[in-house]
Amino acid sequence: MARRAWRRHRGILPQLARLLWGAVRWVATRPALWALLMVGVGGGSGLWYLLTQTEAFRITHVEAPRDVEVSVPSGLIGRNIWTVDLQGLTTQLKARHPHLKRIRALRRLPQTLVVDVVARVPVKHPVALKGIGSEEDRERAVRIAEWLQRHPALIGHRLTAVDVQDADQLLVVLDDELEIRFGREEQLSQQMNRLRLALHAVTQRSIQARYIDLRFEEPVVGQKVAKK
Repeated sequence: MARRAWRRHRGILPQLARLLWGAVRWVATRPALWALLMVGVGGGSGLWYLLTQTEAFRITHVEAPRDVEVSVPSGLIGRNIWTVDLQGLTTQLKARHPHLKRIRALRRLPQTLVVDVVARVPVKHPVALKGIGSEEDRERAVRIAEWLQRHPALIGHRLTAVDVQDADQLLVVLDDELEIRFGREEQLSQQMNRLRLALHAVTQRSIQARYIDLRFEEPVVGQKVAKK
């Protein structure tokens, strides 16, 4: 019985070989088909060359959201939009902004790269507003508190208090005990990057910080005094 099955398999193999050879001969004897295939390959190559070399697809603008701070790699302006590795660029952006819920790079033809961002919504806690002498002071304190609560540099920290009594020295308290000394309100955006670096250094070095003063080029960290 096994021998009969072997014979049947031996009969099938020559049939498959004949069918394959017939297909090869059929393709080989039809030059029109070969010409069509060559035109398709050549046309595709020519189209790709046109897309990647024409000035019509040179990147002139990288669009990023204004309400979220995003650091985009340099060297994108002037490149051909089709030669940019969107997946690789998205990976770089994710590594630079792990605090964002989603970030990705997209093409907007013909000349714009778009950075699409979805920010995480922080949990808001009640904030003590101090130094309120007028309604204008209250509005300023509320505005600053809401802006700080949305800022990615403070992810992992709780905004406890905002003191606007001195217009030249804005005071903020984080996590009930860490005092942050800013300059004027218009300097906040610039000083937040210093704060992010300072908070990272404090965490990495296990410093028991009492305050961080951002009014200087190099932030000053005041340590807690050990109780005797």
